[in-house]
Amino acid sequence: METFHGYVNSVNGVTSYILVALLIGVGIYLTFRSNFVQFRMFPEMFRAVTETKSKKVKSQHSRHSASVLLLE
Repeated sequence: METFHGYVNSVNGVTSYILVALLIGVGIYLTFRSNFVQFRMFPEMFRAVTETKSKKVKSQHSRHSASVLLLE
């Protein structure tokens, strides 16, 4: 059992560095592929979050139900 724990700990130490590098690389790749959408749409995010019900267009779906519908 002791050798199993040693093996798991040694593999865990190596894979954490690989996963962090992979995560950063994929994040940079997707940023370029989406033309920096997370920065371009930043003002739109604030506008959507802070809009009041009086400014809202009458619709059948709330923001939450619309996002759930997109995921289906």
